[in-house]
Amino acid sequence: MSSHYIVLDKYRDEIVSGSVVRVLFKIGLPLMLFNIVMLLYNIADAYWLSRYSQYAVSIPRQSWPVLMLFNAFIMSFSSANMAIISQYIGARMYDRVNSTVSYLFTLNLTYSLLSFTALNLFVYHVFKYIVRTPEEIFFETINYVRVFSIDVLLNSFVFTLSITMQCIGDTRTPARVQIYGAVLNAILDPFLINGFYSIPSLGAIGAALASVISRIVSLIILYVVFIRKYSFIKIKPSLRIDRDWFRLTIRAGLPIYAMQVSNMFAFVINHSIINSLGIVAATAFAVGFLILDIADNVLMGFTQAATVIIGQNLGAGNTGRSREIAVKSSHILFLIISIGSIFVYFFRRNFIEIFVKDSCIVSETDLFVSLSALTLPFFGLFFMGLAVGRGSGYTLIPTLIGITRLWIVRIFFGYYISIVMGMGTYGYWLAITISNLLGGLLAYIWIRYGKWNKPIIKKQ
Repeated sequence: MSSHYIVLDKYRDEIVSGSVVRVLFKIGLPLMLFNIVMLLYNIADAYWLSRYSQYAVSIPRQSWPVLMLFNAFIMSFSSANMAIISQYIGARMYDRVNSTVSYLFTLNLTYSLLSFTALNLFVYHVFKYIVRTPEEIFFETINYVRVFSIDVLLNSFVFTLSITMQCIGDTRTPARVQIYGAVLNAILDPFLINGFYSIPSLGAIGAALASVISRIVSLIILYVVFIRKYSFIKIKPSLRIDRDWFRLTIRAGLPIYAMQVSNMFAFVINHSIINSLGIVAATAFAVGFLILDIADNVLMGFTQAATVIIGQNLGAGNTGRSREIAVKSSHILFLIISIGSIFVYFFRRNFIEIFVKDSCIVSETDLFVSLSALTLPFFGLFFMGLAVGRGSGYTLIPTLIGITRLWIVRIFFGYYISIVMGMGTYGYWLAITISNLLGGLLAYIWIRYGKWNKPIIKKQ
C-alpha cells in the first residue's frame, strides 16, 4: 500500500474502532459549528433584507425550492457516493477512492452546465405560473435566482471536494473554509443589500451577489488546501465511466434523486398553496422557518457525521457497530434538538419581532412556530434516517418515508384541511406539524429494525 495512504488510515482506524460517541462528536462538531455559522448568517441575511423591505425577507425562501430542484441531481448522486467512497475507505480499497472521485466530478460537472443553462431559460415561467410568486416580490425574485444560478455552476466543484473530505473523516477542513466564506458573505451583505456611499442598494439581488462572491473565494481556498493535503487524490474529468461505479451510483442515488425532485416539486406546490393564502402567510412561513432552523439546523452536522461513520464501518465489516452508531446517534440528536425546540417555543415571539414588526405577520408567524416547534426532534429523526440510508447505500425506504410525509400529509392533507375545509393557514401549519411527527417515527423504526446494515461495495 502506498505511503500516501497513511493519512487515510489515520482517519479510518479511529472511525472503525474508536469510541462511538467520541468519534461522532469529533466528526460532527466541525459540521455542527459550520451549520451554526450558516444559521447565524441566514439570520443576518434575513435581518438586512427585512431592513430593505419587510417582504424582501421572503425572497430567498420563495426561490429555495426551485434552486434546490436544479441542484437535486448533483446533491443526490454526490450523496450516493458518500456510501461508496466511505465504504471503500473502510475496506481499505484506496485505489478505488481515487477513481470514484474522478467519476463523480465528471458527472457533476456535466450536469451543472446543463442545469445552469436550463435554470436561466425557464426561471420566469417557473415563478410566474408554477410557484405563483406574489407580484410584490416577483421581479426581484427572478433577478435573485438569475444571480444565484452561478452557484449552481460552482456546485460540481464544491460538492466533489467537500464530500471527498467528509468521507475520509476530515470534516474540519471543509467546515473551516466554508465558515470563512460565510463570514465574508455576512460582511458583504449590508453593503450590497442596503447600499453604502457609491455602492447602490441592490436588495435581494445584493444578497445573491454576496453569496456568489463568497462561494467563489471559499471554493478557491478549499481547492488549494485539498491538493496540498490530499495530493494523491486526483480530481479531474474522466473520459470513461466504470460500469460497477455507475451501477452502484444509480442504485444508491436514484431513490435519493427521486426524493429530491419529489421534495422540490412538493415545496414548490407548498409555496403555491401558502402564496394563495396571501403575502402575510408567505412572509410568516419564511420567517417561521428561519426561526425553526435555530433548533434543527444546528444538529444537522451530526447526521452528516453519522453517514460517514456508518459507511466506513460497513466497509470494514462492522455491521453490528453500524447499527449501534445509528441508534445512539438518533437518541443524541433527539435529546439535543428537544432542548433547542423548547427554547425556541418559549422565546419565539422575541425572535419573530427581530425580523418583522407588522402585527398581522407577527401573529401568523407565532401561530406557525408554536404548532411546529415541539415536533422538531422528530424532524431530526427523519434526517437521521436519511443519513443512515446515505451511509449504507440503502436509500429506498428513507425515500418512501420522505415522499409520504411531504406529498400525502403536507400537500394533499394540508391542501384539503386548509383550502377545501376552509381552515386557512392554521390547517396548513397543522399539516406540517403532523408530517414531522409521522416522518420521524417511521424513520426511527427503520433505523432500529431495517435491513440496511450490510455494505453495497464488492470487496477485493
